[in-house]
Amino acid sequence: MDLANKRQTVTLLLVWAALLAAAWFASPAFMRSALRLSASLPHRAVTSELSVDDRAATRVEINDLRKKIFSKKQQGDTSVTDDALELAIRYEKLGAYWKAKQSLSHILKRESANAQAWMHLSRIFEGLTLYSDAAEAWRTTIELDPKNPSNYARLAYVLDRRFNDSFSANGVYVEGLVRSGNTPELMRSYALFLERIGEKNAALLYWRALFEKEPQDTSIQDRIRDLENTM
Repeated sequence: MDLANKRQTVTLLLVWAALLAAAWFASPAFMRSALRLSASLPHRAVTSELSVDDRAATRVEINDLRKKIFSKKQQGDTSVTDDALELAIRYEKLGAYWKAKQSLSHILKRESANAQAWMHLSRIFEGLTLYSDAAEAWRTTIELDPKNPSNYARLAYVLDRRFNDSFSANGVYVEGLVRSGNTPELMRSYALFLERIGEKNAALLYWRALFEKEPQDTSIQDRIRDLENTM
C-alpha cells in the first residue's frame, strides 16, 4: 500500500470515528427530545367504548359536518362556530381527542370568550392527560360561565385527583358554592369530596343542608344515617 492510500485510509477511519462519537453523544439529547414530544402529545386518539354501529354513525356525522363547514366557507359564510363545535364533540365522542382539540382551537381563535368551546377544550385536555392545561382551561371556563356548578366540580376533581391538592380543590368548591348559589348538584359533590378526604363532620353538615333543600330524596337521608353510624 502506497503512502497516499495509507493517508486516505487513516482519514476515512478518523471520519468514521468522529461520526460514531457524534452519534453516541447526541443520542441522549435525541431521546430527551423524543420523550418531551411524547409527553406533550400523549394521545392523538384513544380507544372509544362506542359500539361498531355507533362508531360508524359518528364517522358519517363527522363527514357530513366537515362537508357542511367546507361548503359554507366556499360560499363566504363565516357562521360555522356551531358546526365546528358539533364537529369537535363528535371527535371527542369517537376518541379522536387531538382532532377535537384542533377544531376547538379554530373556534377560540375567532371567539376567545366562547364558554362552551372552553368547556369542551378542558375535557379534551383531560383526555390527553395534559392536566395543567386542563386546570387552566377549567379556570377560564369558570370565569366565562361562573354560574355553572359542574365547572367548579370538574376543576376541583382535577386539582384533587391529578395534583393531589385537596386544599386548592376545597377552595374551588367553596368558591363555586358562593358564586353558583349553593346548587344541590355542587353541594352533593362537595359533601362526597369532604367524606373522601376524611372531613366527616363537615360532610354531615352539607348532607343535612342538602336534605333541607331536597327532603324528597331518600338517598340523602340514607347517606346521613350511614355517616352518623360511622362517627
